[in-house]
Amino acid sequence: MLRGAVAPRKRTGTERIRPIKTLWDRFDGIYMGQWRSRFPDEQAVENWCVEWADGLYGEQVTFAMVKSGLEQLRRTLGPDSYPPTLPQFIGLCKQVPDFEEAFLEAQMQSGRMDYGEDQWSHPAIYWAARDFGGFELRQTTWKASRSRWIRLLSARLSGMCPEVPKRLPKPEYRKSDNTELAETTIGSLLKTLSAKAVVITKR
Repeated sequence: MLRGAVAPRKRTGTERIRPIKTLWDRFDGIYMGQWRSRFPDEQAVENWCVEWADGLYGEQVTFAMVKSGLEQLRRTLGPDSYPPTLPQFIGLCKQVPDFEEAFLEAQMQSGRMDYGEDQWSHPAIYWAARDFGGFELRQTTWKASRSRWIRLLSARLSGMCPEVPKRLPKPEYRKSDNTELAETTIGSLLKTLSAKAVVITKR
């Protein structure tokens, strides 16, 4: 590398969720002047962005999880609240508010997966549902599967939890030439039979 040249910045993976600077702006909006006063110059902001981008990507925190973390943060916000550290915010992102609600969501959305209409509030709920088994999940109850569900969901929250896979586009069914020919033939036969029926009736 040429002397004085700037090394290319390492891609942290946050391009797949949201530019990390936007998260900085969200904290600035939540904590107002308290947040901005922590950064004496642009270099300090840049250092924060790089560190948090690496940390969030390393913990496989997705955009949906960041959104969930911000919602959790707003719920617990008080007049004397301080901005979270990186580990604290990661914990908020991976937190699911209620295991039973998550179980009921998994049951409902598993049934919608066959139609491509499922919507998941948290990636961990999706993967825990897959680990549990979609068919088995729809046949059981919260009371019967509470311990197993909590174990599976907790494992996903603390371990591997990638984003929910994107749905494949629904197939488009087009009429073939043979189908159109068959429909035309059937239409002609129906017209012929109708005409014969009218003649018989007149006799």
